[in-house]
Amino acid sequence: MTRSLLRMKRLYAPIAVLAVVSALSILAPAGMVHTQTRDLLEGASTVVPWSHSGTVDDDDDATDNQESNGLPVLKATDIIIRPGRSGNPIVIEEYKLVFFFIPKVACTEWKLLFRRILGFSPDWDPEIAIQKLHNPAYNGLTYLSSYTKEEAQEMLTSEDWTRAVFVREPKERILSAFLDKMVVNSWYFKHFCCNEKQMGMSDPKARDYCNSRENAEDFPYFLKRTLDCPNEHWDSQANAIDRKWWTMMNFVGYMDNVADDAQRLLQSIKSRDGKTAWNQHGKTGWGESGKSAFMVRDTAHHATNAHDKLRKYYTECEEVFVEKHWASEWEQEAYHFDKIQLFDGKDLS
Repeated sequence: MTRSLLRMKRLYAPIAVLAVVSALSILAPAGMVHTQTRDLLEGASTVVPWSHSGTVDDDDDATDNQESNGLPVLKATDIIIRPGRSGNPIVIEEYKLVFFFIPKVACTEWKLLFRRILGFSPDWDPEIAIQKLHNPAYNGLTYLSSYTKEEAQEMLTSEDWTRAVFVREPKERILSAFLDKMVVNSWYFKHFCCNEKQMGMSDPKARDYCNSRENAEDFPYFLKRTLDCPNEHWDSQANAIDRKWWTMMNFVGYMDNVADDAQRLLQSIKSRDGKTAWNQHGKTGWGESGKSAFMVRDTAHHATNAHDKLRKYYTECEEVFVEKHWASEWEQEAYHFDKIQLFDGKDLS
């Protein structure tokens, strides 16, 4: 299958509380559901779960998003300029680059590179929390939303501009989000998914159970909660960008080939004096020695570790659950993943 660009299918469907029960049946075979989990379901009287497989639609009227020349039109309601998202695109004018961030896909490394291009210190001050690197008010980067609508429209549609994005194998990315946001930085999951305002968390019993998962490394519970606690760190990558802007992407890189793809991107963009971003900022100056190239790592070792880690946390039930609820990841034609099959693929739904 080629990595071509094509509009995604729209798929939104309301799911009743019964869907949560169904999801649990996927996560835990009959007779294996914990008593606490049953209590959680009984206490969650108002739950409106959703599926990550539904792709974001820009507008009910497709023609309203088209200019006479057939190009998409930027709107104030578009996801890519929605306030408060850490994944909003960054603009590097020197190289006519619009870079679309997807959380859990090497965002930290890319932001450090872009800061270096803009003249900031090549290293992040260890005394400053790394979270501030992702704060637009602090990191010194220029976001697409900072420009006028006309300027941004030009950047998003002109052949003179490169619009780039990197994506990550879905099962690996979801596990990474779990380990980062629920295990290592458990405050994040508790803040966003265990608070009283979250769906189903008005019941003290549900909140207590949610908070008790802090050190449990409960991957099944995390997956179940993604249905009623959406967040850009674990939502579908297909939904991170409006479908009309996926069609305008002219560079898609992959996490499993990040060093080569990063080099290819940086070699393809040039400043006004004809120098590539690779030669100026990517070829050297990275790593502990300061002599490595940008994003160079032991990719073979990383891939082996990633697969071993997947098998540590996934069971056949979790694998089927992710393939079902993140189905759009394998249906999106702007990028392509060969499906990692950890188990025999038996349908447990």
